[in-house]
Amino acid sequence: MKGYVDSIQAIAYSNVNVSVYSGNIVSTVNGFSIGYLDVPQNSQGANDYVLTTNDRGKHILSTGSVLANIYIPTNSAVNWNVGTSVIIVNNGTGNANIIANTGVTLYLAGSSTTGANARILTSRRMATLLNTTANVWYISGTGIN
Repeated sequence: MKGYVDSIQAIAYSNVNVSVYSGNIVSTVNGFSIGYLDVPQNSQGANDYVLTTNDRGKHILSTGSVLANIYIPTNSAVNWNVGTSVIIVNNGTGNANIIANTGVTLYLAGSSTTGANARILTSRRMATLLNTTANVWYISGTGIN
């Protein structure tokens, strides 16, 4: 019968766990998560925050009522992997400064503009940071000046 599957073949791997939660496939292979994952939150109400490798694949939720400074350190300070991405959400009433430390270049996506290696993310807006090479980051999103 055409279109009928009478057998299913599977390849077994050791150290593989697969579970389904609310329609999302969550799996680990040798301790590494794969598949569709949520974007965990790191809430920051402080005026200054320095990104770390623990922020990879997360969103930073800025909740302050005054100007918040979020710093991107150099590769010599933090061992960033190429492809590291961090989402910044400004849920506060004050603006958030996204500041590339000395030695880091921060490009505004869609242009060759680096400015003074700082971008302002206005209230109730969000932006994504992407590391493309050592000490080179791009920022894109809404409400970026």
